[in-house]
Amino acid sequence: MVPNLISDVLKLLTLLGTPETTSIPVVSKIITASVKLALNLSNENEIYRGYIVAPGREFLYENMVMARDSHGNTNIVLMCTFPGLYKRIDTKKLLALEKAEVVLVGVSGDASLS
Repeated sequence: MVPNLISDVLKLLTLLGTPETTSIPVVSKIITASVKLALNLSNENEIYRGYIVAPGREFLYENMVMARDSHGNTNIVLMCTFPGLYKRIDTKKLLALEKAEVVLVGVSGDASLS
């Protein structure tokens, strides 16, 4: 199933002029993460919640991972590029099953967070 999805998306991107050397790693990562997320949701009977990290939040290792090729020079989130997934352990504790992928703000001030 996953190889067919990857192949179909790559064909579309090739038609749009994106070189395969650029698109293959990105498409493979996104589709694989999406399928893994769907399998986690369907294999468990717990209630899971997705989350997106808002710009301006402090980077937290326990529930965030830096996006590939991100070179942020601060601990402030610029944008969330892939949502995370958590489940509630008890009334006060959450467990991140899939960390949210984020890009951090660079020294040059990639964007205004106001």
